Amino acid sequence: MTKVVPSQILSFIDQFYPTAKSTPNIQVYSADSAVLGAIIDLADDLPIELLTISGDDYTSYVFGLEAMQAAIDRWNHHGTDTPPRSHDGKSPIYLVREALSKCPDQNPSAQAVTLAFISDRQLADSIRLDLDSATNALHRNDFKAATVLSGAAMEALLLWKIQDVGIASPIPGMRQNIKKQSTPEDWFLEDYITAAELRGLIKPDTVKQVRLAQNYRNLIHPGRAVRLTQTCNRGTAFGALAAVHLVVADF
Repeated sequence: MTKVVPSQILSFIDQFYPTAKSTPNIQVYSADSAVLGAIIDLADDLPIELLTISGDDYTSYVFGLEAMQAAIDRWNHHGTDTPPRSHDGKSPIYLVREALSKCPDQNPSAQAVTLAFISDRQLADSIRLDLDSATNALHRNDFKAATVLSGAAMEALLLWKIQDVGIASPIPGMRQNIKKQSTPEDWFLEDYITAAELRGLIKPDTVKQVRLAQNYRNLIHPGRAVRLTQTCNRGTAFGALAAVHLVVADF
């Protein structure tokens, strides 16, 4: 697969929309469907490790891509020419471009790629395998597998860090109904997140992204997905993978 980098997508956007950088409310219509589709396809091929944004930037990026796809579907099936939905008065074109302008073209350090900070190489290789599998699943548009495997890698990383710093029992601030005699191996993902937050093991923006990813990972349970009328999609896959890479960067 040809490697795509953020600047390549920016160049493509600027080729068709030279004023996109300075025009937040730039409008596009059904004649632009091929261009929007190409932007989405390029974004799908973007290595997740290069998507270093989080918080509002990440949310805007996902919204922009989903709004483009929704517009294309609407144009194709209903014959309308209504522009894609904007967010805070900003066009999806502008939102995607603005987010990608904050992302690097280079891969992260070897420390992040190989999880060299984990001395247990068997554990590191297992986590890396889940992360690689999640990334490959995303490129195949297998969003459920990408979401779930990212959640598994994130959970394993958090458990490792909690054990590595010597946390062996619940700490003040964790949920009230957790058993006082329990050990980290008995806890749930939400407990790992809370413990990591309380001890400052992960940054505030990472905490936000990880908690979102926790909700996405829970969609593996059919009952929850039905109850919440939510399924795994491009947004949940990107969100879960972004959370893992933010955790790795913090560690």
